[in-house]
Amino acid sequence: MVRLVIADDDVKVRSAIGLILGQDQSCWQVISCVRDVQQLFETVREEKPDLVLLDWDLSLGENNDGNTLSDRVQQLKIFSPKTQILVLSCKPQNKQDALNAGADAFVSKVEPPEVFLEAMYGLCEKFTIAQYPLMLKHFAAV
Repeated sequence: MVRLVIADDDVKVRSAIGLILGQDQSCWQVISCVRDVQQLFETVREEKPDLVLLDWDLSLGENNDGNTLSDRVQQLKIFSPKTQILVLSCKPQNKQDALNAGADAFVSKVEPPEVFLEAMYGLCEKFTIAQYPLMLKHFAAV
């Protein structure tokens, strides 16, 4: 089971993502939902999740040190190099910036849920089947 963190400052978006992911609970486990970068860093340091769903416009929190979200993505990769990062944004034009910053995938929030799930499964294929044997059932059925 892929352990993931949802990082979005909009509670409605976090809830919607949770509902979408809840359709296939054999693949993912939401270990935390965070609303700003500070909470995200704390969670990633402690939990070392397999996957982070990151809102590109996530609040930098109270301790805004001038770093951009591109810098933050690179810092996340340093804290937890094996963690995959899927960036979500309302602005499709942010895709290249997110990928250049080190994100593993990008999905626009204006896309239908199927596009989001396709990206999720695509990232999950990168995990080893030995580490996540339950994933084998899903990929064998596709």
